[in-house]
Amino acid sequence: MSATEYINHLRLKESVTLMQSGCRISEAAYATGFSSPNYSKRLFQRKFGMSPSNYLKEHSGREGPKAAHHK
Repeated sequence: MSATEYINHLRLKESVTLMQSGCRISEAAYATGFSSPNYSKRLFQRKFGMSPSNYLKEHSGREGPKAAHHK
């Protein structure tokens, strides 16, 4: 894993935490350092295999991104 991939992994992990605590998807993207919510969504889709909104629907009530399948 490259340094960029690792940083994006950490950002996505934190964005899941923020979204599960009530942040909107775009707010979580900006809060975790992404300059574009669309870019964040594309990376999220690649990492978790689904959009952030679908992830939240499927994993509501679960603890963090560890519950998801990681590539």
